[in-house]
Amino acid sequence: MANIPSNTQEEVCDASDDELMSLQGDSDDDNSKRFIVFNAKRDLEDPKFEFTLNMIFSSSKEFKWAVEVRAVMI
Repeated sequence: MANIPSNTQEEVCDASDDELMSLQGDSDDDNSKRFIVFNAKRDLEDPKFEFTLNMIFSSSKEFKWAVEVRAVMI
C-alpha cells in the first residue's frame, strides 16, 4: 500500500456539464456510437461472437486473453 503524505490536500473539482462526457454520448445525438462492453462468460460461449470496433475491455490484459482464447476456439 502506498504511503500518502499527510500534508496533501484534496483538490475541489468544479466540472461543468459540458466537461463531463459519457461513453454513450448525448441522448440527443443521432450519430452516437454504440460501445459494446466485453463479457467473457457471455461472449466467448457464443459461437457467433466476433470482436468489433469500439468494443470495451476492462484492461489490456483481458483483451489479450480474450484474443488468445478465441483464437484457440476457432
